[in-house]
Amino acid sequence: EIKYFIMKYFCINSVKISIIPNYVNTKKFRYLKNNKHNNYLFVGRLSEEKNLFKIFHYMSGSKKKLLIIGNGKLKKKLVVLKKKLNIDVSFIKNIQNDKLSKIYNKFKFFILMSKYEGNPKVLLEAMACGCICLVSRSQGISNIVRNNYNGFYVKDKSHFDNLTNRIINN
Repeated sequence: EIKYFIMKYFCINSVKISIIPNYVNTKKFRYLKNNKHNNYLFVGRLSEEKNLFKIFHYMSGSKKKLLIIGNGKLKKKLVVLKKKLNIDVSFIKNIQNDKLSKIYNKFKFFILMSKYEGNPKVLLEAMACGCICLVSRSQGISNIVRNNYNGFYVKDKSHFDNLTNRIINN
């Protein structure tokens, strides 16, 4: 998708473009047979394009917890919204990549509601660790997730609530 964007908008011949695929080390990022709790995990920058405000609104009225691993300029605004919506959100600053696998494996749900992505490595890591991925249907994500096959596109708050309850109960 990015190659065709470059060809179209920068008029560069396709033979001059090399694609270097992103990958996940599946020896490190793999499913561990342990009990995953029914809470949510987000890993990434705290920035506008990640659409964290939408995630917070989806969580309003929920007793589930959200762990956010990352840092960014929106943290103060997110802390204010967390209090306003009375939701259980914890923040951890960036951690070493080699420690993420154990964290992914503690969570049943991984959430990524980005407005757009390139090739979201955190999504690939979460999938490799067996997380159920709740995502937005957006550029970059839709290249990886097939709805109801290896993840779920979330339409709105009502769909989010129904979907997560259905998954937990089934």
